[in-house]
Amino acid sequence: MATRKELTRAIGERYISSDRAEKARILDEFVIITGFHRHEFLRSPGGRKRPCAAADL
Repeated sequence: MATRKELTRAIGERYISSDRAEKARILDEFVIITGFHRHEFLRSPGGRKRPCAAADL
């Protein structure tokens, strides 16, 4: 299995350009492959590409 960083980067690229239904399928795929919770992906750098609210201050 690829390292977590490589996997989240690859899946993150697909996730960013997907619609809502596809995002749900991608998260389900991530859970099955890694055994992690869905939030593990969303909290990872590959899961979100938008800046946090603190960056706006």
